[in-house]
Amino acid sequence: MDDYFAARFIRKRREELGFSQEDLARLCGVSQQTISRFESGERFPSVLTLWRLSLALDAEPSDFFEWGEFDCA
Repeated sequence: MDDYFAARFIRKRREELGFSQEDLARLCGVSQQTISRFESGERFPSVLTLWRLSLALDAEPSDFFEWGEFDCA
């Protein structure tokens, strides 16, 4: 799995919607610095913040993950 997939998704979707980091932070109840850390891959959002990000970015929580093939054997 790509560790930076969520980071790239957050930035790309935020920019597509025309939000600044400050805008997104306000919508999610976190600081601009926290959004910056998510986008750099330095931190990953908690479950609650991931839910808030999905609402703010009009995305599904699963959109933040790269889904490949799984070998359960």
